[in-house]
Amino acid sequence: MTQDPSSYRRILWATSIVGGATLGALLIGLIRNKAVALIGGPEAVGLLGLFTALVSMGASVTTLGLDTSAVRQLSQAAGDDETAGRVRWAIWTLAWPLALLGGAAIWLFRVPLATFAVGDRSFSNEVGWLGIAVAATVIAASQMAILQGYSRIGDLARVRLGGSILATGVGVLAIYRFGVTGIVVAVLAAPIANCLVASWVGRSLPGYSRNTDTHLYDQWKILAAIGAIVMLTNTVGSVTQLAVRSIITHELGLSATGLYHASYAIVAVNLSLVLNAMAADYYPRLSKVANEPQAMSRVLNEQLHVALVLAAPVLMAVSVAAPLVLQILYSSAFSDSALLLRLLLAAGLLRLPIWALGFVLLARGAGMAYFLGEVAAASMIPLIWLLISPFGLPGAGIAALMAAAIAFIMYVSQAKLRHEVEVTGENMRLVLMLVAALTGLTALFELNSAAALAVGGLSVAVLTWYAFSTLRSALRPG
Repeated sequence: MTQDPSSYRRILWATSIVGGATLGALLIGLIRNKAVALIGGPEAVGLLGLFTALVSMGASVTTLGLDTSAVRQLSQAAGDDETAGRVRWAIWTLAWPLALLGGAAIWLFRVPLATFAVGDRSFSNEVGWLGIAVAATVIAASQMAILQGYSRIGDLARVRLGGSILATGVGVLAIYRFGVTGIVVAVLAAPIANCLVASWVGRSLPGYSRNTDTHLYDQWKILAAIGAIVMLTNTVGSVTQLAVRSIITHELGLSATGLYHASYAIVAVNLSLVLNAMAADYYPRLSKVANEPQAMSRVLNEQLHVALVLAAPVLMAVSVAAPLVLQILYSSAFSDSALLLRLLLAAGLLRLPIWALGFVLLARGAGMAYFLGEVAAASMIPLIWLLISPFGLPGAGIAALMAAAIAFIMYVSQAKLRHEVEVTGENMRLVLMLVAALTGLTALFELNSAAALAVGGLSVAVLTWYAFSTLRSALRPG
């Protein structure tokens, strides 16, 4: 793969800025999870996971894909202040009604939602209050999409870090003061804090006129056309996560859901360091060359290469130290889910190329292909239903790995066959090698933990050396 040092520097700059802020935000957020685990144990963490998944599902439907379509439209309007102003006004005139509608819908349907998710209608009032979190998530997503569309990487980092600090402070105080009932306050605090910080940071954006001319309707149509398929796709993803937690709750109990949510959150922490940076800088760059498949392939493979190289040693290290990581971040009651965590880490590695290719399809306007990719990932629902009885909670990890592999094949084929954008052989071999290494290490831990520790430690050292030498070579002039 031909390496462009300037492009790699930009990718690493965005990764370091957004990734550093994301790391800080996630580590601060883990304090909230630790408080929940210590106060209520796995059952309380399971409830936190279910409430968070409900908010995610509600926001996925209500946002109407504005957080994605807004970035695309603003990126393509770069340098045209008048068009950018129209896009921003169109975003706001859609976001607020959608937010109010989403919040009201959660309150109205709180009883069936509580019954479906938790299996207990006595939680209906708590679920109803989550409507506020859904509305705040829509507004926060729109605010951050505007910052991203203007390539305000530093401001995005400030929102992530500042919002996390504010939300965690409020959430931890609520949990210590009210116990498990404070979980609702902790869930509400995150999107509300992001709204407040994003509003403060967004004061420095260029001004724009608020008008009601015919161009506003045109912008609505464009945003809705792009956003509708994104909404459907995101809804499939969030419903999948809610359904997975619901199946685990009904089959194995709320404690098992807490163990799953804890492992899932740890994987999300590690992947978010790379994926948030990818979304902040990568998607706007793709949107600007959306009509040039060769240029898109170059941007895709550079970004994916950096993501894999940076993530590999971290994921391997977490896999090696899985029981210790679970104990430190939660409590000793979570250490027995190390096998589940290792399986989810292998599945998580496949999310890197899936996300990278997903942004390619979005930039190309291939909404249906993007939707089909997420439908393939939703195969986790029937898989977990089939596997959780014979394998118990680790069956959820096996299902996640199988579903990720199905989605990966779907995304790769759609991008290559329909849009002439493909992953290089080097990156493809790297993906397959890393998934095989993480999966093999998981199996070895089940057979001989001493041998697995030795092999895992050596793998971490090799991958760290490879990451350092690869990036140093890529950044070398000439």
